[in-house]
Amino acid sequence: MLAQPDAIRALGLRWFRWNVYEHHELGRRFTLHGVPTWCFFYRGKRLGRATGWHGLGQFEAAVAVAREKFRAAKTVGSATNGEKSGKSSAD
Repeated sequence: MLAQPDAIRALGLRWFRWNVYEHHELGRRFTLHGVPTWCFFYRGKRLGRATGWHGLGQFEAAVAVAREKFRAAKTVGSATNGEKSGKSSAD
């Protein structure tokens, strides 16, 4: 991963990093079993996670799955908001 920083940046992710050895409560909260672990979220909802580094291709696939869940959640959210307000979302 660190050997391919441009490819990782090209994915356009926003991430936060923490050391679970120093912050045990976060490790328990997110049930982290492997290092490294990436958790994908959208508006506080967990979309998925990737554990371990199995190469750029597999990481890109995990990101794609999370983004598809994001799009589905966004579509459902837009439909729900449209039903309540009578308007559709501009996003």
